[in-house]
Amino acid sequence: MGFDIALLRDMLGRWYDLYPVRVAPTHAGYRFARRPRVYVVCVLRTALRVVHDIAALYASVSRRVGRVPPVALSDFTLASREELLLEENSVRRDRRLPPRSAAQGPSRDWSYLLSERQRRVAGSLKAQWQRKHHRDAGKDPECVFPLNASLERARVAATHGVLPTLTTKNCRRLWLPARRRWLLHRELAATMGFPVYSEMARAAKVEEDVFTSPPGCRSWMIGNCMHVANAGCVLAVAMAATGVRCLKPKDLTSVKSPEPPPPTPLSGPQKEYASLRFPTSRPVICFSGGTGPLKLNLRRLTPTPQIYPRLNP
Repeated sequence: MGFDIALLRDMLGRWYDLYPVRVAPTHAGYRFARRPRVYVVCVLRTALRVVHDIAALYASVSRRVGRVPPVALSDFTLASREELLLEENSVRRDRRLPPRSAAQGPSRDWSYLLSERQRRVAGSLKAQWQRKHHRDAGKDPECVFPLNASLERARVAATHGVLPTLTTKNCRRLWLPARRRWLLHRELAATMGFPVYSEMARAAKVEEDVFTSPPGCRSWMIGNCMHVANAGCVLAVAMAATGVRCLKPKDLTSVKSPEPPPPTPLSGPQKEYASLRFPTSRPVICFSGGTGPLKLNLRRLTPTPQIYPRLNP
């Protein structure tokens, strides 16, 4: 959210028109997630044209999605018995405890695997939850506590059933008091829109993602990812709102790649972009973010085609 878009304009403004779009998981129905971002759609000026207002079209899609009942955090606690046993035994091994057998299955309470500090933080957050939301955290399936915070800074979410913004630090122990365990990495990937479970893959009509946070994954990089639903929605909107410029056959051979600008002295974070050159005349849409398995029918959402002014002065 704090990235200076003027930097993109300085580097790409000679060839691209820039259209920023502010997005959040709530726009895609994930009202429990917190990951606000600014995506920038870069349209190659010599090959493409904008025929719909990109921001307005995205807002129209968000309103249409908002008519569907939103998903809740408890909808993503999908870990199987085998996954839970694998996770528990992995932590037990770190604690130098003997593993539990398949016949025993996973424990019903993982609080014995928490550190003393984490237990104190959980107790403090439980008391705060009771005062703020007037309900027992142990009986609320939408309650989640980030146990990575210090005891002095531990605060519960102001809104009921809200997942904290995932980072590489707090995704290690997001405690579910009602289930007496933490969210697994695969479940966290599901909250970020990755179809890592067959139920999600069938709903999105895509193949199941077996590469992002597979069972037993110990990587914390899920805390750095973009939300898949947002990235896919922005990509779909960008493709629906742009069109190829109508060029005559003789003009196709006359389109030349622009010459790179003369080097200018740069300082600070701009230095790492100083070597970037974009000499291309192919129809390309660039945007900040990844792609997601989101299929949208935008024909009924697009307004009357017209040309909108670009962000560049």
